[in-house]
Amino acid sequence: MLKLLKGNLLAAMLSSVIVGLGQIVKGDSGKGLNLLLLFYFIIPVVLAALLYINGGLFLVAFGFSLIFSCMIWGYNILDAYKASTKAPSRMTRQKKDNFHEKIVQDI
Repeated sequence: MLKLLKGNLLAAMLSSVIVGLGQIVKGDSGKGLNLLLLFYFIIPVVLAALLYINGGLFLVAFGFSLIFSCMIWGYNILDAYKASTKAPSRMTRQKKDNFHEKIVQDI
């Protein structure tokens, strides 16, 4: 059972519960935070502002935001499932040492 919950499937399951969490777990925290902020902050703030400005405009925007939110949620799950399993590349210790030696040689 635990073997099934590794990698892409786990990320997709987490993303279905909280938007952006699958991307954060897989190592793509920038994309995950952007999706999280868009879904849980930007869309509600825009709707609240439209409700304050004009009720009729709010109803139209609310309909569009429901459709847009469902599209974001679906994209989020699909992206978490299809994303590469390896974290963003980091310099290995040997590459760091070579990099520092090259800088010292240039000085």
